[in-house]
Order: sequence, then structure tokens, then C-alpha cells
Amino acid sequence: MEQYEQYIALRKEFLSEAKLYLTRSDVIALKIRHQQAINSVRTYESIENIEQLVRVLEKRGVIRYDKIQLLKNIAQNFPHHSMINTKFNKYMAWLENYTPYPPETNLYKCLNDRQNYQWYPSTSESVMYSSYSQTQPEDQQKIMYTVFNGVSEAVGKSWRDVARYLDVREGDIDRIDTQFNSDSKEKAFAALKIFAAKSDLRCWSINLKNALEKARRKDLRNLVDDLLTRK
Repeated sequence: MEQYEQYIALRKEFLSEAKLYLTRSDVIALKIRHQQAINSVRTYESIENIEQLVRVLEKRGVIRYDKIQLLKNIAQNFPHHSMINTKFNKYMAWLENYTPYPPETNLYKCLNDRQNYQWYPSTSESVMYSSYSQTQPEDQQKIMYTVFNGVSEAVGKSWRDVARYLDVREGDIDRIDTQFNSDSKEKAFAALKIFAAKSDLRCWSINLKNALEKARRKDLRNLVDDLLTRK
């Protein structure tokens, strides 16, 4: 998504300069300051540089595309000739005017106009639609939405495993993880959108149930069966 691409570019520039200007002592001090957020002795001890620290804090939700104040604060200690602070200010001004659609809106809009709507950009290329290009009947669209919503509500931390078994790319999984912070429902929903965008809609339910089975979520497989029988 656009805001994510902008953030990745900014983070890359920040890390490039941070590696030049931050000493090992600086990184240790930052680790200590955020030890509670890291919340894992093993992870804490494995962090050796600023890039590793940023990655961990992203996973913990301390840093993400719309929460960059920590990075900006660190960059304020860089030399005055550094342009990174100006770029942070421009990014924050741009972000204030950026209004992404909520996941539910994106999904339902795509279900109603599959051929003209892009669900979620892939890491290296736009998600391509399957060869099945005919729009589904409205009742089938609603069934898919209901199933996706039900699975997203209940999947919890298993969303990553399910996404992998649905052949969602690891890069896309990481993007989703960064964008939606700690909200597993939205993460699962975004992954299901990618799956649906690339799936043959004639067999989406079978593929979804197989993925849930492989992820050892038989409870959700049964949930899908239950929701489908209500149609």
C-alpha cells in the first residue's frame, strides 16, 4: 500500500544514516530504554545493531508506518547536515492527509467489482486476479464476506500460518504485520483478501478449509462449514 511504501523508503534512509552516526553505546542505551516493550530476554540479548532493534520494535507495535516519532527523535541527534529530519517532517505532513480505506470496505467493494479493484499490493508486483473473471452472484459475495469475517474474528495468532498455507507471500505477511500493529483480525482479513484476489473463486472455500486444516485450526474449518451451510 502507498503509505507502507513511503514508510519503507524513509526507514531505509534512516537506517543508512543511523549506521553512520550511532555508536554501539547508543544502541545499547536504546535497548535498555525499550526493554519493557521488547518483552523477551532472548530477543533483547540478540539485538546487536539499530536495524535489529527497529525490526523488533516494529513487531511490538512501537514503530510502524504511522508511529515514527521514536525514529524522528533518534534522528534529531544526527549531524546538522543530515537531511533525514526534513524527510521525516515531509512524511508526517503527507501522512496527515492520507486516508486509507478500512479493510472491510476494500473487501466488499472488491467482491462487488472484482475486475476493476485491486485488493492489496504484493511486495514486488500488483496482485494479479485469477483467470476466473466473471463476477460472482451477490449472494455468493456475501457468503465469502461472512466467512472471511468469521475466520478473522477467531483465528488470533494463527493468522500467519493460515496465510502461508493459502500461499500468501512472506513479504506480504510482513507488510500486513507492520501495518495493522496488534490487531490480528485486521491482519487475517488482509491476508484473506490477498488469497481471494489470486484464487479461483469456484474453489475458494475448499482451499480455505484445507489451509485451516494444515494450520491445525480444525475448529475454524468447522466454522467455515457451519457458515457455508447457512447459505
